[in-house]
Amino acid sequence: MMAAPIATPAATANVTSTNNSDPVFAGAGDVASCDDLAGAKATAKLLDSIPGTIFVAGDLAYPDGSA
Repeated sequence: MMAAPIATPAATANVTSTNNSDPVFAGAGDVASCDDLAGAKATAKLLDSIPGTIFVAGDLAYPDGSA
């Protein structure tokens, strides 16, 4: 089944620096289309602004991504 592309929201993040040792684990899934990399670039920009470990989940690219 192929998913229809959806509009990509503007990448924004409110990152607050803390002085504690709480871990940060952020992730994203279904972030791109092989035909248009705008979603992938917006997701990368957003995740780059978050300190911590980043993970990806699900199909990373449509229409032919795989888990």
